[in-house]
Amino acid sequence: MSRAILVVISLYLLIVGPIAALVCWDARKSELESPLQWAAFVFVFNGIGLILYLSEKDTQLHDEADATPYSLPGKKKNGHDDQQRE
Repeated sequence: MSRAILVVISLYLLIVGPIAALVCWDARKSELESPLQWAAFVFVFNGIGLILYLSEKDTQLHDEADATPYSLPGKKKNGHDDQQRE
C-alpha cells in the first residue's frame, strides 16, 4: 500500500512540478505580481490553477485602453481608412 502511494506522489511531482516551474518562469518574464504564489497555486490546484493563471496573464498583458467599442479594425483613430482612396 505505501509503495503505491509513493508512486502516485512521485508521478504527481514529476508531472505538476515542471509545470509549476514553467508558470513561475513565465510569470517573472511577463512581470506579473508574485510569480512564486502563482507557481504554488498551479502546483496545488493543477489544471484549474493553470487556467486561472493564463486568464490573469491575459488580463494583465492587454491594455483596455487599446480597445474601444467605437472603432473598427482597419480604421485609424480619426475615422479614416488605413488604405488611401483612389
